Amino acid sequence: MEAIPLDNISADTVARAFYNNCVARFGTPHKFIIDSGTQFRSETLQLLFKICGIKLQHIIAYQPVCNGKAESLHRTLKTAVKCHNNLSWIDTLQTVLLGLRTAIQEDNNHSIA
Repeated sequence: MEAIPLDNISADTVARAFYNNCVARFGTPHKFIIDSGTQFRSETLQLLFKICGIKLQHIIAYQPVCNGKAESLHRTLKTAVKCHNNLSWIDTLQTVLLGLRTAIQEDNNHSIA
């Protein structure tokens, strides 16, 4: 599980964050699932995906049946960050991610880390 704090969600910001934090660290994914967010449909990101050879799978935004696992993780992450209300969410994020990555999952008795 990864989460990257961004100043904004412009196409350039998202493209730079995706490349620097995902592609450069883990390699190019074969497929990338995107919703109808305008930043994902921008010429900038479309070109980056094409250059990297990433196939796109479009889904309907806010439809749990399409991307329920990711939406569930977002809710869990948001709830965990709110538990640290005395700190900036950016300062709390990495600690929360560590906890979520190392927590034992009930369904398989393993962590995702």
